[in-house]
Amino acid sequence: MQQDSINSYLKEARIKKGLTQGEIAKHLGLTSSQYISNIERGLCPASLETIQVLIQLYDLKTSKVMDILIADYRKTLEKKFVKKTKTKAK
Repeated sequence: MQQDSINSYLKEARIKKGLTQGEIAKHLGLTSSQYISNIERGLCPASLETIQVLIQLYDLKTSKVMDILIADYRKTLEKKFVKKTKTKAK
């Protein structure tokens, strides 16, 4: 499975399990699959509670998901620090 981001990882896991976004939305008690679509496309972050449910639904290893979440957060921090450093240097 690809590990670019938690978004793509969760999408691939869902597809591998043969589940639709609609089925996941129903399991989460949602009336629309838009939230799942937005998570998978990186338009909004999944809550930790949602991620915990998806870990169980997709039979994922918690440690793997945590590693990806940490890597994602690290990338975000690096972008912010680099941006601030460049701004201060000018």
